[in-house]
Amino acid sequence: MSVKRTKFDYVGNWSEKKLKIVEMYTSPYSRILSKNNFYHIYVDEFAGPGQHISSKTFGMIKGSPLLALESKPAFREYHFIEQDRTRIDLLNELAREYDNVTIHQGDCNKIMTKEIIPWLKRHWRRKALCLLDPYKLNYDWEMVYSLGQSGRADVLLNFMISDAQRNVWRNNQSLVDPKQAERLTRAWGDESWREVVFVATEQQDLFDKERIDTAKAKSDAIALAYKERLQRVAGFGYVYKPIPMMNSKHGVIYYLYFASPKAVGVNIIGDIVPKVMTK
Repeated sequence: MSVKRTKFDYVGNWSEKKLKIVEMYTSPYSRILSKNNFYHIYVDEFAGPGQHISSKTFGMIKGSPLLALESKPAFREYHFIEQDRTRIDLLNELAREYDNVTIHQGDCNKIMTKEIIPWLKRHWRRKALCLLDPYKLNYDWEMVYSLGQSGRADVLLNFMISDAQRNVWRNNQSLVDPKQAERLTRAWGDESWREVVFVATEQQDLFDKERIDTAKAKSDAIALAYKERLQRVAGFGYVYKPIPMMNSKHGVIYYLYFASPKAVGVNIIGDIVPKVMTK
């Protein structure tokens, strides 16, 4: 079946599962903070057009901005960040009936560090639920670090392991493209990823002494190391285990992380994820 070009993205089953996790988390998050009189906002850092096309059914499905807008109770404010002008226009159409939506056009790293995060820090009763869901490793660790240090943000973050596998990882470090490596360094925060990746390449299975699959070894090692960075370096108090989002061939497209300053968020995610991922 041929697929016509469209202004909406085609998304796979892994994306639909991620959207289900977003949908199931926004309402309890909003309910808890509303009950405790916090001024809470939702921030979608790579908002997209607000809707997508299912690669399985070819029908329209709700994207994360629309799912957040439908959460009950409502957030005090919604902030959608997007660079593409066409997608901005589509977001404006979706949000035209809401008076608490701000749509930002530009680089999410700059908008977050110059506008959103400073606003969060000005009062302890301000809280944010942030979705960081890029198609590539094109976000800055400094922005993630600032969110963690603020102590006021729950973050759902997509670490695009497939981008790193395709464009950065090589068995021989000398073959790594410096420009591609710099992208991973920006997202990771420093070059310690090199030690994680290239040590994993040399590991062997301790039980049968056969060399393990190096791609899987690298993925597993980097996933756990990034979780550790979110908690130990960025300062998120609680980080749920990396959630592998896989395609139909069981290849990991990205790892989805949930990081929060409070245990209650991780407890809620821990209840949601098994229900979504086992379907």
